[in-house]
Amino acid sequence: PPPGDMGPYGPRGGGGGDGGMGGDAPPDCNVYVGGLSPHVDDGLLRQMFAPFGDIQGCNVIRDKASGQSKCFGFVVFRAPHFAQGAIGQMNGKFIDGKTLQVRLRDS
Repeated sequence: PPPGDMGPYGPRGGGGGDGGMGGDAPPDCNVYVGGLSPHVDDGLLRQMFAPFGDIQGCNVIRDKASGQSKCFGFVVFRAPHFAQGAIGQMNGKFIDGKTLQVRLRDS
């Protein structure tokens, strides 16, 4: 998409060819988010974490056969301090009747 192209959750793009998983992102920028409600999609996940800093990509993991959310995903920030801020503010937060687990992605 052209630069500045706006989608429903802000600027479009940023997912990359790796599905937003940040395969080439530094490990200290890649954040695991567990305990998501089943209705959370990539856009809502981005919206939830955008206040903490620039996001390179985000992805809610889905079952390949059914397409149902597995209730976890990943957010890749552009800098480690954004990731740390998100972890500090969002880990343990109670949203939609579920407690989020937010931490750096396991290597």
